Amino acid sequence: MKSFKLLGAVGLITMVAAAACGGESASDTDGSGGATASASVGNGPSSSVAGPTSSVAGPASTGSGMTPDDESKSCADAVELKAGKNNQSGISYLFAEGILAEPNDKDFFKFTAKKGDYINVGTVANADDDPMLVDTVVSLLSADGKTVFAEVDDSFPRISTDSNFDFRVPADGTYCLQVQEFSAWAGDDPEGDPTYQYAAVVLPYDDANLKLLSGLTFDKEPNDSPAAAQPLVTRTVGMDLQIAGNFFGLLDPKTDKDVFLLKAPTGALAMSLTFQPSGSTNGNGSTGNIGLVNIWNSTGTKLLAQLDYGQATAQVNSGGDYGFASIPVTADGTYLVEVNRKAGAEVGENDFYAFLAVTSDVVNPQETDDTANATLMGAEATMPQVNQNDPNFTNRFIGGGIPAGDTDFWKLDVEKDEKIIVVCSARRAGAGVADFTVELIGPDKTTSLQKEVEDPTKALLWSDEGQTKSLNAVKAATTGTYYLKLSALTPIMGGATLAWYQCGLHTQSP
Repeated sequence: MKSFKLLGAVGLITMVAAAACGGESASDTDGSGGATASASVGNGPSSSVAGPTSSVAGPASTGSGMTPDDESKSCADAVELKAGKNNQSGISYLFAEGILAEPNDKDFFKFTAKKGDYINVGTVANADDDPMLVDTVVSLLSADGKTVFAEVDDSFPRISTDSNFDFRVPADGTYCLQVQEFSAWAGDDPEGDPTYQYAAVVLPYDDANLKLLSGLTFDKEPNDSPAAAQPLVTRTVGMDLQIAGNFFGLLDPKTDKDVFLLKAPTGALAMSLTFQPSGSTNGNGSTGNIGLVNIWNSTGTKLLAQLDYGQATAQVNSGGDYGFASIPVTADGTYLVEVNRKAGAEVGENDFYAFLAVTSDVVNPQETDDTANATLMGAEATMPQVNQNDPNFTNRFIGGGIPAGDTDFWKLDVEKDEKIIVVCSARRAGAGVADFTVELIGPDKTTSLQKEVEDPTKALLWSDEGQTKSLNAVKAATTGTYYLKLSALTPIMGGATLAWYQCGLHTQSP
């Protein structure tokens, strides 16, 4: 997706693989933010996490004068991907270089794989989201091009417009990889240019690479109870010594569920977890949808957080993001992650899933007096930060606990005619409340300017731009202090005990 950058309530986010350029991709902010092409806003802090293949060395050149491998017009004459290897890490992969030089240009490549293998598929082209560069869409097809197994626009979680996904190979054989420009795929005016250069990469998670890659866990039965929970393998990221890990599973037979154990490191304040979207339309090709994902305490006796991915499929596959965001770390820092099949779903041919978990020692500025801020007169102040990408935006980030029956007030100073953009998540991030409510109150301390009850499967986003906005931004009629009221009345069914929120309050000058 090229024209608009929308961040979602995902928590700290990363690519599953930064593949062929040899560098790690910069992560966006956590949370459902609205933005223009020139600035990004969200509801949480920013963090960069290297993916498992971020050390893979890519093509020798992706600049002008490159010799592309894309002289193909269909799967019938697809160019075979060639072998590459990082001389420093020893990681091996398949790759090709291409240029989408003309409108409606499509390039085709082929490779062979074995049933049950996991691979990472994607492009490296425009990690910084430059609107003047290519925006790829990758389709994984059968050898004859008649069957679409997977089709992905951006990375997920969305770091950039570079396509990226994990796939479990359903059968031995040859597979066809199609690369095209987003504009043509989306039905817009098709674009093409000699500068629209990319590298297509397939990285096999084979035995040789698994010895070199860190932070990868593959579902191993039996792991369907707390007593048999499978420990997750993680990798240390950043100077703060937090952890990240990519995890893969298969829900088969129909009664199967998987339980994993995750231990947060010392100093972690929050943990976030996101699943790749399934299906063959803007998804990773899984034939089955996961359903309830439960986060339990270390013994499996206390439900901490819960999301139903089965209810959010449309939102995820339309380009939105969905996942546990900034789950507060418990006293012992230990979680059990339980993955269930979607209720009533039959077993498909390839019911796999892939997810990413990361911890962080950074969270939004938290409420400091939960008693006093229960009234408007005790509203806590927000701390403004000028957006580094666009000085017309000022960002404010907040967070806190919101158990059923709680109310928190925050305040912000706004100039006349500024737009007030609000992005929040609670239940949508896995918190244990059913009716998280956000209300903006005017400087007269009485007038309700806008109010919304969070839909747990959609972004709560007040913005004048973006495909997934829920309401428009609020334009300030006068200069003064405005108030944000956050409340929740009802615990969720099932009794998840942790209830938290994170919000971004952003003002945009005319």
